[in-house]
Amino acid sequence: NIFADCVFSTNFARDSYSWSSDGFAVGLYSSGGRLEARGCRFYANQANSGGGAIDLRGGVTAVITNCLIANNSSHNAGIYVSGAGSVQIASCTIADNSGSGVQVASGGPVVLRNSIVWNNGRELQGTITVTNSCLPETNVVGAIHDDPQFQYEYYLAPGSPCLNIGSATAAAAGLADRYARADALDTNVLDIGYHYTAGYTLTNANLYVA
Repeated sequence: NIFADCVFSTNFARDSYSWSSDGFAVGLYSSGGRLEARGCRFYANQANSGGGAIDLRGGVTAVITNCLIANNSSHNAGIYVSGAGSVQIASCTIADNSGSGVQVASGGPVVLRNSIVWNNGRELQGTITVTNSCLPETNVVGAIHDDPQFQYEYYLAPGSPCLNIGSATAAAAGLADRYARADALDTNVLDIGYHYTAGYTLTNANLYVA
């Protein structure tokens, strides 16, 4: 299954009677086979357990590229892995989720690269290999730990430490036509985190009425 440039927003998942059991994976749930999500937005979904945005189980392999996973609610995580196979998470922003950003209960390997995981209930749980990423937990190897400086939702401010620190060029990552910053395409060394399809109209960003 391949999902490209999709939006999963304000969904609810629960069992037939209450919020007490089951009802996981509001955005995408996959058991077995292969799942690919690229350029997708998972925003403000709610589930009582498992993955509020993405739930990976039963031997599924997954590639999650350039996705925004933000403000989802689950007892477990934005992305939850239990018994899955290889999971690759690249160029994603995983922020402001009520559970963990990514939780690995079992399975894997799980690799996080060129991504930002910030201000979740807990950032990472379980065994996850991290490279060229940003998260506040200073004991995690393979990441910087400075504030990514989000603006206008999850664009990166011009002075963000997450600019030009990726493991490849933006062109090699297939993101040279997208915007990690509000005002500029990513055309050099890859900016880490989610890339929008368009920039932000800065002339309308800061208007004040006296």
